[in-house]
Amino acid sequence: MNHFSSNLKKYRLLAGYMTAKEFARVLEIPYPTYVSYESNNREPKYDVLCKISYLLNVSIDELLGNEFTCNTKNTPSKPVKLERELSLEICKCIKRTLGINELKQIFNILNKFEK
Repeated sequence: MNHFSSNLKKYRLLAGYMTAKEFARVLEIPYPTYVSYESNNREPKYDVLCKISYLLNVSIDELLGNEFTCNTKNTPSKPVKLERELSLEICKCIKRTLGINELKQIFNILNKFEK
């Protein structure tokens, strides 16, 4: 997670959380644990990473500093496959973070927009 610590602080500030202590409280984790993420001394578990992503309204890839490029001429199915895999990961993250009832409510809302 090379860029994670700096991206975490950047996106925390952009989201309006002015202090690390405030964000740790919202994340419901100990302040020293959160500070260790921003100082690149520790990496969050997956469920905490999902919650951070959700609260800051950024993708996990953005937090980690990942950039994807796809050559659609040679591999037309890769973007669709990648999008499907990311969608499944997002659903799993929502289910773990918020629960199955909230996930169902989100699907109901999204289905209304598709019609």
